[in-house]
Amino acid sequence: MSKNISAVKNPEKPVKLILNGADITSLKDLRENVNTDEMLNYFISKDLQLWLTQHYYDNEAAAIEKLSIDTPNCLQKICKILGIAYSSAQKLSQEEMAKLDAKKKVIQSFTTDPHILSEIDLVAMSQEELASLLSRGEKTIYLCNNTFSLPLRVPNVTYTGIGNVTVESPFTEKQYARAGIKINGVNLPTDTDSETDSIALEIAMSNGYDAFEEKHTPFSTPFYHKIKGIKYFNMYHLSFNSTAASKFFTSKHECEQTRDQIIRKAYNDAARYLSTGSSKSISKEAAQTYSALIANVFSADVLNQLKSLSNITHTSSTYKKLENLVSKCYKNLLSQFENELNESRDYYALYDFNYFINQADIEEHDYRISEEGFLHILETVFTDSIQYTISSLFDVINEIENDLNDHAATFFNTAAAIYSDYYTEIIELLDVIGKELDAIKEQESLVDYLTRMCVSKVS
Repeated sequence: MSKNISAVKNPEKPVKLILNGADITSLKDLRENVNTDEMLNYFISKDLQLWLTQHYYDNEAAAIEKLSIDTPNCLQKICKILGIAYSSAQKLSQEEMAKLDAKKKVIQSFTTDPHILSEIDLVAMSQEELASLLSRGEKTIYLCNNTFSLPLRVPNVTYTGIGNVTVESPFTEKQYARAGIKINGVNLPTDTDSETDSIALEIAMSNGYDAFEEKHTPFSTPFYHKIKGIKYFNMYHLSFNSTAASKFFTSKHECEQTRDQIIRKAYNDAARYLSTGSSKSISKEAAQTYSALIANVFSADVLNQLKSLSNITHTSSTYKKLENLVSKCYKNLLSQFENELNESRDYYALYDFNYFINQADIEEHDYRISEEGFLHILETVFTDSIQYTISSLFDVINEIENDLNDHAATFFNTAAAIYSDYYTEIIELLDVIGKELDAIKEQESLVDYLTRMCVSKVS
């Protein structure tokens, strides 16, 4: 039974740690008497966490409590939390120890920073060592006195240079930052060319960078952040009479009919989601969701202020196009979503119905005692000694669900792209209306912002 961490600060039941035969009374003692096998045993038994809590190392206890023995690089993460150099915690051969000592001497020739020296296992002295650290998922890496290639495709990493570090085919600091990469102590170029900038931006966007503000006006930015929303996605569950799966039927025909009816109902329900003529159609569901995003942003007050602003900036015709896109967003989006389902009807079709029927066999259960003769006939005619069940019914319904949800996932990805194109049209019209206008202020509502822009243009 695991120990209750919240109730361990009890002086009557102190937890003792003994590493390498030494009684551990502080983190300093622990760091000086590292034994990974014993430390992992204390971790698994929760004694390590209890000891930390009882000694009021609350931050360390909380961090270690989030780990489990199945956590990737568990020992390495425990060492990092406790301030132990991972390399010193490992059992190394004499050859490995010699290499580690040589590595320490090289690093010490460039820095005496105790923090870096305590994290020697995070120092890369070659591209191979860098690749190993990145493959391990490290987010803090030190580069030592060599030339490295730093991949943009691995985001959220902080690199710090030690000694004379150069980067092959480097990007600028801004380009790395876009990709979620921070670099310290390394000289990077300040100028860019269109080719590398395009490559860097594409990779950064694949890492989650949003380049909107670099391509559009400050005026359209608050609208964009409100209407872009999130990619809508839904998964579907098909209900059915589950009691039939465990029912014993005395008639094979009745058993087959029940099977066919249940599977047909589930199949038809699934097909309705992928049909444009059904109230359950995923095209309607997506259109309702995305049009609601637009309607919530472009309220009557916002549209009125936009209209006034367009009159002032002489962009009334642009406003009329925007108003049309907003007012007809449900109808327009539904039309495009339905076109997707109709034009790719063959792709969105479920597997053939008979395929699913054939997956659910009718099983016969013969409970007759007599194997032949008159009694055998009597049992057959006058008793329910032969019964039938539907096999694999749950599996068949689940397979129909999976088929439906696979198609739905494809559709929702396409619908998100269609919606992105649609709101991009709106954004481009806003760029025209609000060209050269100031940005919105923090905590300012859209209505207040538009009112302020109207006043500023008049004055």
